[in-house]
Amino acid sequence: MVRVMAVGIFDILHAGHLHYVEQAKSLGDELVVVIAHDETVRKQKHEPVTGQDLRRRMVEGLKPVDRAIVGNPPGVPIFEILEEVGPDLIALGYDQKHSIDAIRDGLDAHGFDVAQWGGTRPRNKDIVESALRPSGFGQVGVFLIPRPARSVITLRPSVRHG
Repeated sequence: MVRVMAVGIFDILHAGHLHYVEQAKSLGDELVVVIAHDETVRKQKHEPVTGQDLRRRMVEGLKPVDRAIVGNPPGVPIFEILEEVGPDLIALGYDQKHSIDAIRDGLDAHGFDVAQWGGTRPRNKDIVESALRPSGFGQVGVFLIPRPARSVITLRPSVRHG
């Protein structure tokens, strides 16, 4: 079984959030979403419109999500939640601020090897599982979820009769 971890603020839930969790779930069998702690939201963005407990409940109610948990407060690195979640893959949204080097360093400091880093969805979950955990412990893949395709409506040019 491939466990995927996604992280985000999820304040004012919208279609982009749904796309993110759908794509994250497509990477594995189980999706655990870490919801930003209210203090983290205040520090990174703004006063939360929706509190962390309600955001967790709303995200956990989305069909692709198997479990949602509230993340650590600021000052406690996100990497410390990895022991609780135990992910095989970490799915990052296209709009999330992240540094490849910082993520690699943090994973390494917490005993995880980055076995794979990519921007496209693996085609076969069995291949992902065998590639990411050949020893059964300690490796994690990190995938960047692409920006959702925008819907395009093409209108015929109006024809004036007359």
